[in-house]
Amino acid sequence: EVGVDRFVSLGSPHLPPPKDSGVFDQSRGILDWLNDIAPGAFHADVKYVTICGKCIKGSRFDAKDSSVGEKATGQAYKQVCGSAEAWGDGVVPVTSAHLSGAVQVNLQGIYHSPLGKGKERLWYGSDGAVEQWVNHVYGDD
Repeated sequence: EVGVDRFVSLGSPHLPPPKDSGVFDQSRGILDWLNDIAPGAFHADVKYVTICGKCIKGSRFDAKDSSVGEKATGQAYKQVCGSAEAWGDGVVPVTSAHLSGAVQVNLQGIYHSPLGKGKERLWYGSDGAVEQWVNHVYGDD
């Protein structure tokens, strides 16, 4: 029988922002619905691995000692998890990328996107980054 025995996500938001966070749920309720019908690592016969880059901490827009990039990233994170002050891959905060019951992997220094990438800015598909997570796809973990 052929089936799915492994689920691996890279920088995917799996949780909606808290209802009391004051932000609009970008998934329009889909993440709430999905977490209601299939919470966390739902299927017992599937190994779940959630992977997120951890390269930039967002900050509030009014933070005095933060860069423009940290403030902009914070606004993006706020739309996803309800808080600007979070770590993540530049688009998805770590707190939103992991499912309860899954193997949770944080990749230090890995960005969500190849846009603006250079030798010092790795993203999930960069040489040197793929090797950090591909073993989870093949089951060599």
